[in-house]
Amino acid sequence: ANSFITDSSTLNIEVKVELPLYGRGNYVVLGDTVPFNMDINEPSGSPINASEATLVINTYNGFPLEAIIQIAFLDSSNSIIDSLFSGDQKEVIEAPIIGGSPDFKVLAPSHKMTEITVNKDRLDQWAKADRIIITGSLSTSGQDTDLVKIYAGYSLEIKLAARAKLFLE
Repeated sequence: ANSFITDSSTLNIEVKVELPLYGRGNYVVLGDTVPFNMDINEPSGSPINASEATLVINTYNGFPLEAIIQIAFLDSSNSIIDSLFSGDQKEVIEAPIIGGSPDFKVLAPSHKMTEITVNKDRLDQWAKADRIIITGSLSTSGQDTDLVKIYAGYSLEIKLAARAKLFLE
């Protein structure tokens, strides 16, 4: 029998990714969109308002990669109202300490706590948001020569809390 490839021929390929994944990466982005409601400074006239607030961000990086995080505030039409970090400002979380070969597993997640104080104008903008997008951009550190292993249990955890100066209108 003759075997020919024609324009109606098909080729089926099955790809499996097996962890650990081994290599280097630049700007691998993880993200999630979550509901957001401040219940203060609302345009609808909430009696509770804040003159300023301090956002406390606790980040736990379990990936063997450096992470840059960003938080964007979205309104009901999916338009970005504000971003927590703007311009050249960014939040960099160092890669955790990695064990030796042959596994190169993360020994313990790195942790960073950041406090950002925002004024009433920004809080008024955030009150219009009904969702936030939290992203972590992961990259190998160094001169693009660091090889890392990614295991199934790794995570990037971001916890948000706020302290505010409140007043009633």
